[in-house]
Amino acid sequence: MDLTKCNLTLIPYEIFELTNLQKLYLSKNRLKLLPEEIHRLKELTELTLANNDLSAVPKELGHLRNLVYLNLKRNNIQNLPPYLGFLEKLRDPPDPKGKPHYI
Repeated sequence: MDLTKCNLTLIPYEIFELTNLQKLYLSKNRLKLLPEEIHRLKELTELTLANNDLSAVPKELGHLRNLVYLNLKRNNIQNLPPYLGFLEKLRDPPDPKGKPHYI
């Protein structure tokens, strides 16, 4: 589901009822918070949150064990939390400039 550039300040609650959702693109919005309900999206393989106003990510993100791609670039996150280490499938796609995509 692509909600890029939708000027969102909150993720619509209905999204968290889509438990079979595999791809969620939320870049270029005005999100300041990623709700704890994110853990409901257990089938997510791609989550893009670049270019928002996030300063942290909830520990529930560590429950998304199918996540392969996570993009948190251009937010206000200072440190990546250790629970992201539980995401064993998480991979960094190739970048021609050699920079990680998830920071």
